[in-house]
Amino acid sequence: MHDMLEMYAYSGRLSEVSASLKLLVVLGSVLICVSSPGPLAPMLIGITLAGSVVAWSRVPAGVFIRILLIPLSFALLSAIVVMLMGGTGETLFSFSLAGHGVAVRKGGADLGLLLLSRTFGGTCSMLFLALTTPMMEVFSILAACKMPQGLVELSMLIYRYIFVLLEEASLIHSAQNMRLGYAGLAGAIRSFSILGSVLFLRSWEKGEALITTMDARCYSGRLALATTMPISGPGLAAALAYLLVMASVAWLGRDVTLI
Repeated sequence: MHDMLEMYAYSGRLSEVSASLKLLVVLGSVLICVSSPGPLAPMLIGITLAGSVVAWSRVPAGVFIRILLIPLSFALLSAIVVMLMGGTGETLFSFSLAGHGVAVRKGGADLGLLLLSRTFGGTCSMLFLALTTPMMEVFSILAACKMPQGLVELSMLIYRYIFVLLEEASLIHSAQNMRLGYAGLAGAIRSFSILGSVLFLRSWEKGEALITTMDARCYSGRLALATTMPISGPGLAAALAYLLVMASVAWLGRDVTLI
């Protein structure tokens, strides 16, 4: 996953755009999504940013959709619960569940769709940043914003070793599967506990190896950070115009509902 994200971030045409400008667009888009009173603006933000990633960053549409479906599946479950548990107004449909009547009302349906649209727009915004901007440039921006140096370096190490531990966990899990470690419930519980303990030991070993490697390369207490491109005037104007249009859509479409 780490290699895939970095490959698309470096190979796409949007990699030539200033990381600060893309971060501005993403932060503004997320704020508009979470504050929009209607679903129109978040849906439009998600569609435009997803289309930008597919069209300009050489990310296949199937890959983007598969990544997007992971968080959207959780949001869909939450939206269904909101539709069933809350809301007032006209009853759209009702059914019986375990002897209890369950009704979906217009207010609950509108709230559930708003939740789903906000999640869609915010997720597409974050994927736009992840698939078009190398994380080293994001950390450089954080350092330029006077974030504590120790916090930035710790974030860099955490980001890198999340994927290292995921790879180690995948290898251990595959080895356990080959030995039928998850054949039954008792075996699955035992194998999972072994995986957790072995992963803890592996992470400890990886940390010690990292310290040795950094000392061998004359680590002086500071990690090297990448340089970021400055924001161009036309790019800044285009980004502000996009955010202004999306904010206007959110305001004008505040009373628009999908049902």
